[in-house]
Amino acid sequence: MFDPSRGYPSVVPHVRYRDPAAAIDWLTAVLGAHPAVRLVLPDGRIAHAELRSGDHVVAIGLAATARTTSPPPGRDDVCAMTLVFVPDVDAATARALQLGATLVDDATDMP
Repeated sequence: MFDPSRGYPSVVPHVRYRDPAAAIDWLTAVLGAHPAVRLVLPDGRIAHAELRSGDHVVAIGLAATARTTSPPPGRDDVCAMTLVFVPDVDAATARALQLGATLVDDATDMP
């Protein structure tokens, strides 16, 4: 998926919506972005999508908890994170922890 060595930017915004399909339709119509990837759950909802606009990528996902495909309770319709790709995730995580970060999820090398 995201990999700077395959042409992805090293920083990718990842926005999660309760209704990713509606968000994709809107972003495509308003911004002229082009859908590049769409992964659909068995129930028809979009789990993950990628929109391209020029040389930029925006990842769109389903607002859900880590262990379910249900939206997290008490959240608005949108939540976001920014993916930052680094050469050594373990070293970057160690630096972040030394500088006061709180680890929410284990650092992971991803394909």
